[in-house]
This record gives sequence, structure tokens and C-alpha cells, in this order.
Amino acid sequence: MALDHLRVAVAFCAFIVALLAILTVVKKRQRGTLQFNDRGIFWTVAICMFEITMLCIALGILSPSLHNSTQLFTCILGFVISGVLAYFAERIHKSTQAKISEENHDEESEAEPSTESPADNENAVIVEVHKQVVLPARLNTPLANKIFAKAIKEGYIEEVDGHYKRKNMSKALLTYMCGRIYCGDKSERVGESNKYIWKQGEGVFPESDLNKLFDESGLAQARYNRAGTAVPQGFESIDIFF
Repeated sequence: MALDHLRVAVAFCAFIVALLAILTVVKKRQRGTLQFNDRGIFWTVAICMFEITMLCIALGILSPSLHNSTQLFTCILGFVISGVLAYFAERIHKSTQAKISEENHDEESEAEPSTESPADNENAVIVEVHKQVVLPARLNTPLANKIFAKAIKEGYIEEVDGHYKRKNMSKALLTYMCGRIYCGDKSERVGESNKYIWKQGEGVFPESDLNKLFDESGLAQARYNRAGTAVPQGFESIDIFF
């Protein structure tokens, strides 16, 4: 009996390892609208394990009862493994979010060199009439300067007290523009239809610097939520800039 239980456990382990390996390869070679991350991989395996166990019970392949301890053990093990995988999926997600938040906090806490000149006279009064936008080194690229200048000219963003403000564009459209500039994002047509999806590039999205520059929050999350989905309204006007 113990040998039967061991065989069931080994079979489950082999199935999980094989499925994890397949999904990992898919993640590395994903294209188009398919977007797998580590959390998605574990959830996929957990759901597959749960559904297979339930299907076997429904079809009578497994009959969990006290009279057949091996089949009862198999059912219990399937549900337990499914729950454990789901638990680890959420732990991975929380760990990733905590790491991103910590990195963003570290970047934001780094003091930038002061642009103020030391006062020659302690009684001198400096009146700042207007602050011009100065891009930090991480954002200061030829493409960024070109696109931001066009966006200002077309009335999509404006300069306000040393930073940019979106004017006639949604937060999603602003994120799309920044994703195109710094990550190589683009709109991709779906087949022969008139639908376009948001195809995200491989670059690192500089969230903390962009949040400061545009006085926004959650730009990276807004971009992540739209991965592989429809591009925001007005994307054609942004694509023209590139």
C-alpha cells in the first residue's frame, strides 16, 4: 500500500516538473498577446492540477473512499498540491511587488545634486519666477527630448513648475507614450482587423523618474495592466511622433 502511495507521489512530482519546464520555456519565448510571469506559471500548474483531479473524480477514474486508500490518497494529494502551488504563486507576487516598491523607494530617496547656487549674501532674496523642466540623466535621451517637444507643441503635455503635466491625454496614453520612448513599446495590429494591441518591449520602465517628471503615480502598474490588451484611445496621435 505504501508503495502505491509512493508511486502516486512520484507521478504527481513528474507531472508538475514537466509542466513547470514547459511553461518556463513558453515564458522565455512568448510572443504576441501571451504574457507569462512566475506567478502565472504557478497558478497555471495549480489550476491544471485541481482540474485534472476533479475531472478524474467526475469520470470515475478516481473514487475517493475509505475502502480504497490509494485513490483517496491520490485525490487528497492532488488538492493539497494545487493549494500549495497557489500559495507559492501569491507569495512570489507579494515578494516581487515588495522588491519593486523597495527599489522605487531607494531611487526616490537618492538626493539629486542641488541646482541652487550658494548665496554670496545671507540677506539676499532669490525670487524664482519660472522653473524649466530638466530631465534627469536616466530620462534624458535624444528620442525623449524629441517626443516631449512634439507632445508640448501638440498640446498633450505642458510645463508646470519644473515638471511636465499631461494636458489633453489620459494616464494610459501618457504611459503608452513613455513606454514607446524608453521600452520600445508599440501598437500591433491583430490579424486583418482594425484592432491594435499594446505590444510591450524589453526595456526597463523608469517608473520613479517618470512619476516625478509628470507628478503622477503608478505609471508602471498602469503599463503592466495593459500588457497585450487594446492600446489606449488616441494612440495613433502618439505613434505619429515616432
